[in-house]
Amino acid sequence: MCTYNESLVQRGSITLWFSEEALGQWLHTDPPSKRGHPFVYSHIAITCLLVVRELFRLPYRQLE
Repeated sequence: MCTYNESLVQRGSITLWFSEEALGQWLHTDPPSKRGHPFVYSHIAITCLLVVRELFRLPYRQLE
């Protein structure tokens, strides 16, 4: 029964590979130029995830 439940949890799981270039630039490293909370993710990271979202037609919440 435990194996069956684990398979249900993994049913919607997908594995993706990103290039070393994208992973190296995943976090935002520029100094803050505005007031407020600094950015965490770079534009490359956001663009990669938006492409995945469009390819698999995922809602934003499932993209986490």
